[in-house]
Amino acid sequence: MHEEKETSGSLRIAAVDSVCMTVLPSILNRFIQKYPKVNIKIISGVADELKHYLASGQADIAFVLDFNKPSDELYLLLEKTIKLDFYIAANSPLVSTGIFLEDLKKQKFILTEPNCQYRKRVEAFFEKNGIEPDILMESSSTEAIIKIVANGLGITYLPGLVANEDQRIKRLYLKDKDKENEEKLMLQLLMHKNKWKSTIINEFIRICEVTF
Repeated sequence: MHEEKETSGSLRIAAVDSVCMTVLPSILNRFIQKYPKVNIKIISGVADELKHYLASGQADIAFVLDFNKPSDELYLLLEKTIKLDFYIAANSPLVSTGIFLEDLKKQKFILTEPNCQYRKRVEAFFEKNGIEPDILMESSSTEAIIKIVANGLGITYLPGLVANEDQRIKRLYLKDKDKENEEKLMLQLLMHKNKWKSTIINEFIRICEVTF
């Protein structure tokens, strides 16, 4: 009776936009096949918002992209390293030739919003290399950014998790970039320490382990 109650309950998943586009669909497909009666709610936002949802009880589990380890009040259930890079339209000649850091000063950029983790990192990169970026557009929608870049309107800075699965944009090779200091962030699956691990949550974690 307890098992039946669990499998017909609910699961609230918080996830950053890029995870909703890439990792989450395959995980949900497996999960729904096993637990078709579970009511699933997806909540999107940036990393800090999602951690707040866990703390306030608005979400049961969360996928975030972060550069730091989570606070003590959160369990780090799973973690995977993700590379960050500049990307440009797949049909751009710069895909094959590459570009120098100095030439980035002449380009237009399509970036995520200022409160996004990797937006903060690319701004630090620009400052370090003396680049004042010409920002054509900023958006919280990864899909919107990819569409704009794919139409040849500028360069973006995204995690490979998103960009490498999309054929519309390609990595822009920086000829004189310091490879030893390449930016990496972590895809993390988090849960609040006060949250009870139900059968549904445990099964979701197990599916994530084999899908990550």
